[in-house]
Amino acid sequence: MQNPDMINGLFEFTSGILSWINVRQLYKDKEVRGYNIKVFSFFVLWGYWNLYYYPNLHQWISFFGV
Repeated sequence: MQNPDMINGLFEFTSGILSWINVRQLYKDKEVRGYNIKVFSFFVLWGYWNLYYYPNLHQWISFFGV
């Protein structure tokens, strides 16, 4: 496996876990109470990673978010 693929796979796996943590918290709180800075930071970091990853694979549609 190539290193960029492993990094992207880790982002994908972690995003799934973080999404379920947020769903669980929403269910527990029964209301939207704000956001978690750690989750926000993770998704911002992943966005920056995609600026490198998708062009590197020549996946231009994914890069432009179509």
